[in-house]
Amino acid sequence: MKLLLTEAQLLKEWQLRSFPEPMNSGCTVGQTGGVDMSEYMSARMNDWYRTMLADAPVEMLAPVDVASRVRPELTADGSVCLRMPDDVVRVVSLTLKGYGRVPLMRGCGAVSAVGRLPHFSRRRGPVAVVDGLDVWIYPQYPFSSVPSVECLQAITDVEGEYRLDSRALGLITPDAMYKDF
Repeated sequence: MKLLLTEAQLLKEWQLRSFPEPMNSGCTVGQTGGVDMSEYMSARMNDWYRTMLADAPVEMLAPVDVASRVRPELTADGSVCLRMPDDVVRVVSLTLKGYGRVPLMRGCGAVSAVGRLPHFSRRRGPVAVVDGLDVWIYPQYPFSSVPSVECLQAITDVEGEYRLDSRALGLITPDAMYKDF
């Protein structure tokens, strides 16, 4: 199940999973000095969440459609550039009207590999290269007009929102509280 939690809601999940034994057995405990555990847990939780956004399998997260927030730009060579909004951490999938789902290529060699492919190659339809946070769409034949982006699924990082799949909560363990990322 996809979840959208507030910081307080995710912090409560962290507290439940990080300290499985009861922290309070009915007595009142007061402390006048030391570490603020809520602040410490909040910082560790945010570190864990940012790492999840960057590295976790997509199934553990809750991607959102950002297609309405991008403006495709047609370049001189007939390819298209999509500049991602500031809150996008990574692109998950791309669907173009008339072409369907477009394969995504990532990594250092992706741009040069696509650059070596002539327009008349055997590939079917466009491919998209994720270059940083920009997405470059290289068609089989040069685009004469900008294609319509039907769906652009991305992992986003919005202040105060924590989007993830309920299965990701199972990754919160007592060890996660102290583990270096």
